[in-house]
Amino acid sequence: MKFSLTLILTCLIIFISSCSMSPRQDFVKPDINLKIETSNKNKEIIIQSFVKG
Repeated sequence: MKFSLTLILTCLIIFISSCSMSPRQDFVKPDINLKIETSNKNKEIIIQSFVKG
């Protein structure tokens, strides 16, 4: 009985650690649509603020 409990717990720990180590796939890239009547310098400032923040 003790061996089966150890085996179940070991499998459970391996499963949980493999799930937590997987890379996250839900990274969302922001869609930047700049059809704004501004100068190129202001557009650069807007883009830099998105990249930094």
